[in-house]
Amino acid sequence: MKMNIWIKEAAVALAFSVVFFSGCSNEEDVPAGQYVDVAKNIRFEVIDQEFGEEVETRAMVENQLRSETIDLGDGLEAVVTVEYDRERIEKEKAMTRTVETGRYTVLAYQSGVQVGILEGTVSGVDFTFVPDPGQKMVLDAGGTYNFYCLNDKWTAKNKDVYTYMRTDAETVRVGLLLNQTDLQNAQMKFEMEHVGVRGRIRLESDTELPLISATLSNDYVASPINRVYVSADFNCSKLSFGGYVYGTMSEPCNFPASNMIQTIDGESVYVTIESGFHYFVVATLFTWLRLTFNSGTLGGIDLTGKGLQLFPIVPTTTMAYGNAYLMRVKLRKRSS
Repeated sequence: MKMNIWIKEAAVALAFSVVFFSGCSNEEDVPAGQYVDVAKNIRFEVIDQEFGEEVETRAMVENQLRSETIDLGDGLEAVVTVEYDRERIEKEKAMTRTVETGRYTVLAYQSGVQVGILEGTVSGVDFTFVPDPGQKMVLDAGGTYNFYCLNDKWTAKNKDVYTYMRTDAETVRVGLLLNQTDLQNAQMKFEMEHVGVRGRIRLESDTELPLISATLSNDYVASPINRVYVSADFNCSKLSFGGYVYGTMSEPCNFPASNMIQTIDGESVYVTIESGFHYFVVATLFTWLRLTFNSGTLGGIDLTGKGLQLFPIVPTTTMAYGNAYLMRVKLRKRSS
């Protein structure tokens, strides 16, 4: 499948953090022909990143990605805005870094060709990848390599391509160390980035908000075709995403009653936010989603059955891997 332009750019330039810590390393060039067993000579440290940690500074400053006004009928309209979930991102950045205990796979590539693989475990106590007994990864110490670390939420399709499902989008991660040259008694640190995407919805209004329930689903009204990605492939050789598979989604959104007022964009509004999150496959378009109200009122007008497609006019905003988004829906009476 043809990749989106942003994926091509991100895969080459921005896709993953490249962090290298050398310890007890030899600063002189290592002649070709000297071999190192990576399983014994390199200590791989593994640590998790949180959603949104790789959002570029410029985008975070701009924050708002897109906003549109949608007619709901009966004199109501919704102003829909998608932005980075900045408050939550900053809160999670301040948390102590951890790693999920479990099974991990470390792959080595040279010039796009896989040259080694290790299976093993990582403990949340010491953050160290421990290869299974008897495993080896013998590499030319004078070479240049890319190392990839995948957690156990991936399924191998072949030696180069791994797949993840939307049901695992909350926890699937990958870490990359690119262009590594010093393999003698080295330490390397994998920053395990989220590959899935996280989102949540906040309702806003100029009147108090009662208890409201809704459903977030694929937009079956705009198109009967199943238009939400339910899985995606990561090609380690090409460093790219692809192989997207379509499917359906339908998830509840419950919004508590609220008389809490916040100042947003210079305006005082009542706000209520769902307690949970929704998780998506990378490159999903916001316009594929539909929010349908199941109960609740606004200013005496029943919201039941009313729904909105996110960004039906300019459906070009895609979800970037590892990001956290806030979908704001401001409900108001349409001005005459």
